[in-house]
Amino acid sequence: MKLSIRAVILSIFLLTITVGGSIVYASEENGFSKGRIVIMSIDIDSISNGNDAAIFESLTGILSTLQPGENFYFSTMDDPELFLGPFEAGSRNFIDYRSLFAEKINDYASENVINLPEVMSQAYNKMGKESAPAGSTLYLLGQREVPTDPEYTARRLDPIAEMFTTNGWTITGITPTNADPSIIYILDRIATKTGSMRYELTIDDALQNITNRIMTRDSLGALTLSGQATLARDEILTSTIKIAPGTKNATIILFKEDQHGSLKLNSPQGQELAASDKASLNVVETPHTVIWQIKDPTSGIWTIDVKGMEGDVSSWHISSNKFRLNLGINDVIPTGEPLNLITYVTEESLMVSPGKNSLVRATVTAPNGHSVSYDLNDDGEYGDAIAGDNYYSTTIANPESEGDYGVSVELGWDESPSTVIEQLSFRAQAFPQMEVTKLNTDRMYLERRSNIATIFVNVAGQSFAVDPSSIRASFGEGEDSGQLDIIPREGTSDGRAWMYDVIFTPTKEGITTLALNLNLEYAGQARQQVSQSIALTAISLSKPVLEPVLEPVPEPVAYSATVVEVVPEIASVTQSNAGPAIGLIGIPIALIALVIAGFIYHRAQTRPFGFIDNEDGSVLVNFEKLERSFFNKLIFPSMVKGKETNITELDGITFKFRNDKVDIETFRVSPTVRVNNKPVVGEITLTNSSWIGSHGRLFNFLTGNDTTIAEHGFGDD
Repeated sequence: MKLSIRAVILSIFLLTITVGGSIVYASEENGFSKGRIVIMSIDIDSISNGNDAAIFESLTGILSTLQPGENFYFSTMDDPELFLGPFEAGSRNFIDYRSLFAEKINDYASENVINLPEVMSQAYNKMGKESAPAGSTLYLLGQREVPTDPEYTARRLDPIAEMFTTNGWTITGITPTNADPSIIYILDRIATKTGSMRYELTIDDALQNITNRIMTRDSLGALTLSGQATLARDEILTSTIKIAPGTKNATIILFKEDQHGSLKLNSPQGQELAASDKASLNVVETPHTVIWQIKDPTSGIWTIDVKGMEGDVSSWHISSNKFRLNLGINDVIPTGEPLNLITYVTEESLMVSPGKNSLVRATVTAPNGHSVSYDLNDDGEYGDAIAGDNYYSTTIANPESEGDYGVSVELGWDESPSTVIEQLSFRAQAFPQMEVTKLNTDRMYLERRSNIATIFVNVAGQSFAVDPSSIRASFGEGEDSGQLDIIPREGTSDGRAWMYDVIFTPTKEGITTLALNLNLEYAGQARQQVSQSIALTAISLSKPVLEPVLEPVPEPVAYSATVVEVVPEIASVTQSNAGPAIGLIGIPIALIALVIAGFIYHRAQTRPFGFIDNEDGSVLVNFEKLERSFFNKLIFPSMVKGKETNITELDGITFKFRNDKVDIETFRVSPTVRVNNKPVVGEITLTNSSWIGSHGRLFNFLTGNDTTIAEHGFGDD
């Protein structure tokens, strides 16, 4: 390497990084680094010109500033066994690497061969020896030609890259703009295998994109563009940065093509912040970047004035706010019910007020990607319970679909253009619910038990057994007007059930109102559901009053004796000439009449009609042509049992045909039979295209005509 070029590189390394203001030490605010290791292995030829060396030095300044607490090691590709370091980013000794690395540059001989597998192996061993945690990175900065034949890469490079991946380490490639195509291909290949990528050693690519990658990896957010321009020497660029109230730390990064020029950072009050403001400002200057780190900045609009520069200039910023936005609802909520969306603001886990003129907006994104925005308030209206309690609320549409809902909550202020945005979420899923079917609620007689309702507890239509103690009744009026019993039907061995009968025995006349309550624990939270009010009417049976009937007393009659003469009589015997006994003729006549009556009754019965299709429309049963036994046809001409259809799922169901109507009857509790998604216990009339659900299958009943009949039976509501 020529002495003049070497002198330029040495001067860049020894003079470029300037740190002003307070130093952020690893022990103070570096919890996110988690002791990661960064190894930078450099082909000296790749920084052989002054511009590449300046960009590399700027990159090192960015990495060390944005990753405080991480340990850096430096090596050269011609001598991969020798590592300089560790140098802890953010500590006082970090800048010591420059003088040591300058010595390596001074001793460099360009004729030394690059052995890339050896470079990777030595870096892997170093990381293993230092117990590098996941997220540690090897940066390979190369320019010269390397082998690219498939056997070489497959046997020498790919296995090492896979070992990096196994440990959660990444390899990031960096190449100058004039790099050999072979090194570009190889670094692209091995970086991709470890989940990283290769960058060009330019301001736009290596500096800006690697900065963004670090921000994203460490969940610091993404850089926001403040201003950019291509300047002439006499032009001025003023960039504005909006700092929100509650901002804890702000980082402003300026990327510049020109290594010269002047910069001035101004607070919202118009005052210039300089490196002397040690209490709040840390400044890191490199040839192509300037980084300002401000602690507890004043909210408002900050500005950067750029003068005396030529070429591209862009300023970016990112900030962390001490205000955190939180959801005041459960992580899992039930579908199909109104949701009161509640948010609140905290600072260091303590609830605080964001200020008088604060505004809160939430954008809820459903699992299908559809988004709706809502304005939240603390005024005691539109779903907000109490005004001024620092809970911002509104009532939103019922979550209908199960899945994860994203909630982007934005906090802003009337007097500030800045906002704080938090990405939150909740999950919606089906919860247990009770379906109450009212039965006999009118004209109940005193001291007589009446089944006033049935309860079906389910989750999305599937039976869900609950303990009897989970269901209670609350009376609105007439609490002492009778006795209420909630009786489980068939259930589980531990006494739980999903079907219940509600029995009421009135003891007083009048109207009684009650509601049924379901209370249980589900998905880690208390679940309560209250039914609609049920009105009961009780009456007494009137008994007839019998009036006594007085019969007239007979007049006394005078006694007189009467003499009766009895004359003996001789009975005569007469021989009958009648035909055969009437009984012998009456029996056949009665049998013939019975047969005729049975025939007439049998002919008067409605013959089965209609079809049962499966979900895809295929006909499973044609009732008119259904093959049945002679006995069933004769005795039950208008009834078909589900077993006769040869469909296992229809066992326990009876189809009854009357005129142009079809009823089905079932008293099966487990598994439940449902018609049009309603549980059936008893009898219900089918309509054209009614859906019958049983044993997890759906069947469609068609009458075979366009007439639809809707009659509610015992089990429908």
